[in-house]
Amino acid sequence: GVFLLGLISDYLAGHLPAGRAGAALGVLVDLLPNWQHFWLVDALNRDGIPLPYLLHAAAYAGFCLAGLLAAGIFAFHRMEVR
Repeated sequence: GVFLLGLISDYLAGHLPAGRAGAALGVLVDLLPNWQHFWLVDALNRDGIPLPYLLHAAAYAGFCLAGLLAAGIFAFHRMEVR
């Protein structure tokens, strides 16, 4: 489910309702991973993959991994391993 929502997160961000409900949904959409950052086909159709694009995608991947690891640590911080 997270993978599919991450694929359509740009669409979801563009179709949020106005007002307080839209702001709350906007926070939830911002927490979804945006897999469009890793879509390199558009860059390959032009001149190739520029270095800033590659660095931005690498930094985004690092932040996604750090967030997932933090969520895992938080979920299991009270577990005792024997």
